[in-house]
Amino acid sequence: MPEKCWITNETRICGLPSHATDTFEHVPQPIVPIEKSVKLGLCNGFRLWVWDSPPSKEFLDSVFKEAEFIIMDYWIGNASTGDFKRHIVNSGKSEKEFHDHNIKIFKKAAEQYGDRFFWSITAEPDSQGINFPKEQFGSKKEAHKFFIEWMKGFSSGMDPNTKLRWYDYLKENRIDLKTNNIAIQLGKASMAHYAYELGVRLVWVECNCGLPEGLQKTVAFLRGAANQFKINNTYWGIDFSTWNDRTHLSLHYDENGKRKGGLTESLYLRELMYIYLAGANLLHEEISDASHWINKPKWYSKLSPMGKIASRFGKFTKTFNRGKPYRPVAVMLEHDHGQSGLDDADTNQTWFGTVPTKNADLMIKHFFDLAFPGHDEYYSAQAKQYCKNTWNCGREYSEKIASGEDMRVFEGGRLATSRWGDIIDVIIEDCPEDVLSEYKVLILLGELKINEKLLEKLKKFVKAGGTIVANITNYFNCPESLLENTVCHGTQGAMWTIPSVRPGKVSNQIEKFTGFKFTGEKTRGSVSYCPVTKKNLFENGFVFEKIQLQTASAIATTVNWLWGGWGAPNAPYEHTPIAVENKIGKGKVVTTLPYFMMHPVHRNPLQISECIYDQVISDILPYRIDGKPIQYIFNKTETEDMIALFNNGDKSWKGCIVSKNKPINTKFDWHKDAPAKWFKEKSIWKLEVRVPKFSFKIITIKK
Repeated sequence: MPEKCWITNETRICGLPSHATDTFEHVPQPIVPIEKSVKLGLCNGFRLWVWDSPPSKEFLDSVFKEAEFIIMDYWIGNASTGDFKRHIVNSGKSEKEFHDHNIKIFKKAAEQYGDRFFWSITAEPDSQGINFPKEQFGSKKEAHKFFIEWMKGFSSGMDPNTKLRWYDYLKENRIDLKTNNIAIQLGKASMAHYAYELGVRLVWVECNCGLPEGLQKTVAFLRGAANQFKINNTYWGIDFSTWNDRTHLSLHYDENGKRKGGLTESLYLRELMYIYLAGANLLHEEISDASHWINKPKWYSKLSPMGKIASRFGKFTKTFNRGKPYRPVAVMLEHDHGQSGLDDADTNQTWFGTVPTKNADLMIKHFFDLAFPGHDEYYSAQAKQYCKNTWNCGREYSEKIASGEDMRVFEGGRLATSRWGDIIDVIIEDCPEDVLSEYKVLILLGELKINEKLLEKLKKFVKAGGTIVANITNYFNCPESLLENTVCHGTQGAMWTIPSVRPGKVSNQIEKFTGFKFTGEKTRGSVSYCPVTKKNLFENGFVFEKIQLQTASAIATTVNWLWGGWGAPNAPYEHTPIAVENKIGKGKVVTTLPYFMMHPVHRNPLQISECIYDQVISDILPYRIDGKPIQYIFNKTETEDMIALFNNGDKSWKGCIVSKNKPINTKFDWHKDAPAKWFKEKSIWKLEVRVPKFSFKIITIKK
């Protein structure tokens, strides 16, 4: 994947919203000073919105004299402004003829400037569901098929009378999505794999503006998708929208440089730095014409407080070698997973509320809740109600800013703490073997089923040294009733029960792979035991499958008599496996035996999951972070390791970076702290670090 990073600003978007008449005067807006923006370090590229006519070749050439990159929004079928439709009418051409003329310009630009020019064909078909069906689909496969057709025809601000579908139009005109540098903008990164499957090489996702999920989960899906399709020389990016959906105000300033609304500068900077270090190729600063400049008494008169921060950030990226993000863990999902953000939590549905969420789907949610605690907090019902009780409109929000109230406390959840660091990519089941080989740990989640073809791929991964973590339900087709009817009762006088046997069989090859024989016998437990921590964990109940160990060994157990009949306490005390590992070649296969790793009624995740994931992942982390939970990310170059700590809380953080080996030299980047001093404690080395509230530190360690 290319390591290039483009930072783009708006040329003109009318970032000062016309509907906010209590705050703005809506006046004609000139194009930003392109040469000045680049020299100030604000950006190295620009986004061109095509509200009416597309830019001429001469204009594109003039921009490229100063900038490295252009991404242009031109949506076929679009009627989001009257000017666009009126321009078609005034041209004397039909809608198709009008597009034909303009597409020639774009094709020539792609030929002339290569990957410096991309054309975004549609915007957020997954978050602007105009006419998206309300009825239920019969399966995820059916919902996926509908979504792909939806995406192929969707245009933001779609003209209901248009007969043009952008995908069909491009195909009919022999415009290849790869060679002509077509991009797709999404609102939910969980749909990114499907966009790349169409053939586009750049997928970018808008964040913050009322869109679900925190940035870390967004990165995991988007970066993983780009990597899975890297054979096409793919790119990925983030559109930082500074609109605060709870106030309907963008980040902007008055003539005195006082912030009037939108996200805080603190969150904006932390997001920019995190996404940059996470490896994004495109960082677009939406509405930068309003957020980076003070536009009174005249447009672009001087930089705003955010503009000064953006200028420093842009200059920093020119000299700082970010290397590559360390991402040794991949989560593999079934192809038609349909994880669509908060729709799953709010309506108990996948695929935008059209397919009921299953037990297997909840495993995905539980994993990311563990990996990034609080990642969906910003859009939780409790958080929204809290803000609603605090201010009722944009004017009240602006008044709170003016009063000096710290508005950063209302932004929790956009960036969350990370249990193992931000080291996760999400891939889907048809991932190529060469991409799989880049990861050290592969976690199978959701309704993914291991068929013969996938099994062969997984065998190669494990033999080469990889670790796989799977739930027993990934090995057979299981009904939703799997957690029910745990036992078949005998007569009351006999006082005994007959274990229930689940349907479904597995092959001998699967049993050899897992290292145990599947019995199909369902049983129950209430306490799990972690040998590493030597603690009993009270789970309140779970259903698991008894197995017969062959080459595998237990790594977590339960006490087998706790769910027995009246005479159970007199039964022998022994531990029954609920998680096992089987070593194959240089790697191993870890299988968890409780169905879906959750309580059978309340669907809460089991505590033993933390122990199992910790055992697998902790060993592959280059450094340990001691202290209260914090967000962190690792980056590597040939000669240096980098650790970035992001404190998104309202209290200062104090902790230690722990290394097995003595570092040669260490320095702080961005924030110029005192020289870093490591100290030895027993056989390990520690570096004490303090991170102020709502801030971050970048520590560079020479190998």
